[in-house]
This record gives sequence, structure tokens and C-alpha cells, in this order.
Amino acid sequence: MNIEPAHSSAINFRAGINAVLSVLLLNTKQALNWSSASVNFI
Repeated sequence: MNIEPAHSSAINFRAGINAVLSVLLLNTKQALNWSSASVNFI
């Protein structure tokens, strides 16, 4: 049996989750910056 494909797919799965989380965190930071900027603007 060869475990390599499952191992690499698990790594790719982890990388994909990390990428999605980082994008979500960036979007959340930008949203918070925009909301605080709009509050300061008002």
C-alpha cells in the first residue's frame, strides 16, 4: 500500500484551509478598518 497520495492530499487540504482562514481574517480586518473609518468620518 502507498500512503503518499493520502498524505499529500491531507497537506493540500491543510494548506487550503489555512489559505481560506487567512483570506477571511484579512477581509475581517479590512471590514473592521472600514467600519472604524466610517465611524470616524461620521
